[in-house]
Amino acid sequence: MEFQDVVRKRKMVRTFEDRPIDPAVLERIIANAQRAPSAGYSQGWAFLVLSGKDETERYWSTTMTPERRTEFGWPGMFNAAAIIVCLSNKQQYLRRYALADKGWRKALTEDPHLRAGLNVCAGEVTCEPVAAAHGLPYRPAETMLG
Repeated sequence: MEFQDVVRKRKMVRTFEDRPIDPAVLERIIANAQRAPSAGYSQGWAFLVLSGKDETERYWSTTMTPERRTEFGWPGMFNAAAIIVCLSNKQQYLRRYALADKGWRKALTEDPHLRAGLNVCAGEVTCEPVAAAHGLPYRPAETMLG
C-alpha cells in the first residue's frame, strides 16, 4: 500500500470490540513505533503495553474516576483489548543536546561503519557502486578526512 493511501484511509477510532489482540500484532506495532525518528537519535521513549482486561481496567480505573467514566463521551474506548502508553524521557533528550557535535570529519574518522555506509559526502559520491551505477565520479571517503 502506498503511503498516500495509508494517510487517506486513516481514521480515528473511539469504540473497540472486547476481543483479544494477537501478541505478535502488538509486538509488530511496538517494533514499528521504535523505528520512529528521534531528535539526534536519542530515542528518548519507551512503550508500556497493557494487554488484557485486567491491565486495561487497572489503567482506566487509575486515570478516570467512576463519575468521569460515566460521563465520558466514548464509552466504547473502555473495551480496548490493549493500550499502548508512550513514555518519554526528557533527560535523555537533554543529555543528547548537551553534547557537542563532533562534526562530520571526526565522526567519519572514528566510525568505520558510518564511513562504509556513506553514499555522498561534501558533494562527492563516496560509494563506488552508486557512482558506477549512475556514471558519476567516485571519491573514497577516506580521502576527504585529511
